[in-house]
Amino acid sequence: LLSVSTAPLKWIWSGGSGAVDYVVYLYDRFPGPGVTSLWNNGTARTQNTQLTYNGAALVEGKTYYYVVLGLSNGDDSRTLSTVGSFVYSN
Repeated sequence: LLSVSTAPLKWIWSGGSGAVDYVVYLYDRFPGPGVTSLWNNGTARTQNTQLTYNGAALVEGKTYYYVVLGLSNGDDSRTLSTVGSFVYSN
């Protein structure tokens, strides 16, 4: 993970392990077992190493968490970022 900006919300990361597609998962609490993402771009993967959020409105001042999943080899190879966080501000 490299950076996140919040006006508009945009993530930037480094490519990883030969990944060709990326999915960003956004959470409204720290991700762990049983925690479902608030939003992800799984149906519209990106091949870029940046993505602008296009989901529902977020809450000003709230802490959000995110991870980036890199995929390759027909989704058989995966790489996962560390957990990032930010306080939303518009």
